[in-house]
Amino acid sequence: MVRNKVSTTSLSKEDVIPEELGGVKTDVIEVGHLRAMQTVRDRWRPAVGGISIGHYKITTGTLGCIVYDSLQHTPRILSNNHILANSNLCSLGDPILQQGRSDGGILGRDTLALLTKYIPIKFLASEELKPLPDFIIRWGIKLSNLLNNTQWRDFFERRSRKTNQIDAALAKPLNANLVSDEVYSIGTPDGIQKASLGMEVMKCGRTTGLTTGTIELIKTTLVVSYGDTQSARFENQMVSTPMCQGGDSGSVVFASNSTKAVGLLFAGSTQATIFNPIETVINTLKVSFTP
Repeated sequence: MVRNKVSTTSLSKEDVIPEELGGVKTDVIEVGHLRAMQTVRDRWRPAVGGISIGHYKITTGTLGCIVYDSLQHTPRILSNNHILANSNLCSLGDPILQQGRSDGGILGRDTLALLTKYIPIKFLASEELKPLPDFIIRWGIKLSNLLNNTQWRDFFERRSRKTNQIDAALAKPLNANLVSDEVYSIGTPDGIQKASLGMEVMKCGRTTGLTTGTIELIKTTLVVSYGDTQSARFENQMVSTPMCQGGDSGSVVFASNSTKAVGLLFAGSTQATIFNPIETVINTLKVSFTP
């Protein structure tokens, strides 16, 4: 048994196992990295996709998978904004815990990574805060960015009519050896597959582990609640049959019986599961599945 099976052409002659020994046929079996069995809520080193993780101020969510920065070619942890960036209430460099805080993670001891990038969620204005004209929004956000004033930027974005495409963020591991490309129970992502109606999909998440579903809607616009006081509109989303519970946010969704990624799960209910198209996530964050 071997962790990774390779072709005989890449081996030296003395390392090739004979096809038969003493009249008995042989084979080389790939079994991956064998571990004492852990649960997805445990502390993992190296950390893999599908397990507990979270910003140090939230409860917990799911580590989607490892992706690679397109410029630096270094590993990044992919999950949701509301898991790694505390729904915009964060600063770059904030600690990311694995396992997540509600699973026993402790700041310092369980710090796995630091927040490096997030796509801000544009929350809807409440009824008493009507949207402002677009030109005021544009200049207000420009001024906020110039002054690096997150409170002002949030003020103007809350009054914007704009919608969201993804709920996503990245974190840089403290050490590349602390993470693995593998997704628990699924394998190593090796590309993207475009979603289609009726497609069978699967994911591994911190709460429900490995579950499956069927895509019922694509290119959907919907409103998602973030707690009791905030909500956000998303466009071009995918909806599947229910396959998640709280804490599964951040899971990467794959085509069933495949290691091709389809989406990034970020919301759901007892009737449905919602995820961003993975190609939008990858393109927006400027990352890839290979170094």
